[in-house]
Amino acid sequence: MDQTTNLSLPFIMPSQAQKQVSHNEALRILDALVQLAVLTRSLSDPPASPVEGARYIVAVGGSGAWSGKDAAIAAWQDGAWRCFAPLPGWQAWVSDESRLLVWDGTGWIAASSTMRQLQNLSLLGVGTTADAANPFAAKLDTALWSAKYTGEGGTGDLRYTMNKQASGNTVSLLLQNNWSGRAEIGLTGDDNLHFKVSPDGSSWTDALVVTAASGRVSFPQGATGLREQLTADRTYYVRPDGDDANDGLSDSASGAFRTIQQAIDAAVALDLSIYAVTINVAKGTYAENVTLKSYLGVGPITLVGDTTTPTNVDIAPASGTAVAAPQVTGVWALDGFELSSDVTCLDVSNYSVVNIDNIAFNGTGTHIYSHVGAYINGAGGSFAILQATCARHVFVHLAGAQAALNSATCTLPTDGLDSSTAFADVSALSFATFASATFINGAAATGLRYVVDSNAVINGGGNANLLPGDTAGTTATGGQYT
Repeated sequence: MDQTTNLSLPFIMPSQAQKQVSHNEALRILDALVQLAVLTRSLSDPPASPVEGARYIVAVGGSGAWSGKDAAIAAWQDGAWRCFAPLPGWQAWVSDESRLLVWDGTGWIAASSTMRQLQNLSLLGVGTTADAANPFAAKLDTALWSAKYTGEGGTGDLRYTMNKQASGNTVSLLLQNNWSGRAEIGLTGDDNLHFKVSPDGSSWTDALVVTAASGRVSFPQGATGLREQLTADRTYYVRPDGDDANDGLSDSASGAFRTIQQAIDAAVALDLSIYAVTINVAKGTYAENVTLKSYLGVGPITLVGDTTTPTNVDIAPASGTAVAAPQVTGVWALDGFELSSDVTCLDVSNYSVVNIDNIAFNGTGTHIYSHVGAYINGAGGSFAILQATCARHVFVHLAGAQAALNSATCTLPTDGLDSSTAFADVSALSFATFASATFINGAAATGLRYVVDSNAVINGGGNANLLPGDTAGTTATGGQYT
């Protein structure tokens, strides 16, 4: 064997004359191939005036002295071209491309493509310098993550995993403006998913929280157009010493609402789902016009005052209707209130449904007004009329409106009752039932018992004298009293 295996460097043989020839030849080969850096790999024709020692990778289609030497290393040495066929693993720096190449046995490829693993790096910076605080740092315009497709041996899925040590730690995506935090998404201090925002990078506000245990979404700051969905029955509290800025969820001055309407608005902003809402109203006088509203879910929503002594909880606006339910979707209930108004105490209209019990009516106007398909249900309930003189106690009018006071007990003023129009006025295809109702102190009542006309019906259980008054009722235009 007269030369080395890999670089074909000539050996100096025993008793060889002119040993310097072999030695110098080996040095020339080493000079050409060790620390290999070529000027370019884009030439297929030898340059006309090469510099001594210049090296090239011959491009496809080599000609002249490079003919048949495609991909070989061509070195200009001692006024002549010497070409070396690369072996797998040879590396060459291409100066005009600033790229390191590797011969893989068939072609020159980027050395970076041969790097299959980088394990246990302590620092990695991409486009910037990593440091101890940020062992991995990247500064770039765009980044791409893609699943490995099934045709490439992957699953087609991509899951980006971030892990924290314990529940009290944080794992999150932090979004910054000029290195100052403005938004954060993640498990911040617990196992619930938080969406936080900040105006300055120091004070943070939870905008949305997804509870890990239930998956329920809450909006700690409130949400426009979005409803909280109930997972259990809920109770709101109203007290004269409360505040409408409270959340209404506790029976205290610092927790309860001040007005009944605020509690109603809070309830109808919910998605009740299959659950019910109760609004507990403490003793006191509430000088407000209360409007019942439509809500989402099964319900019902019940307003509860003092069911033993309803007069302890008085809804008494300065003017207008005490409680109104105008075209309401959902069933409402009132239990344990005094309703005070010289216009209308309870006005239910446009197919709304309200259940009532333990109500005291006070005022000179109409006490119960059901109209345009509405339904007021007080069957079996307990009621009181506090004002001796009123326009009418029950007014049911138009498009199938109904009032059910059958089997109810109604206590009248001890000094009598005078209904200037009629105790009950039912008209225009409407229906009211008083069958088996009891009127305490009814014997002292004066005025017309009822008016029923325009194909309406009053069910008095066959007792024409059931309703309070000392004057027989009247029927007209198809109206019936049964």
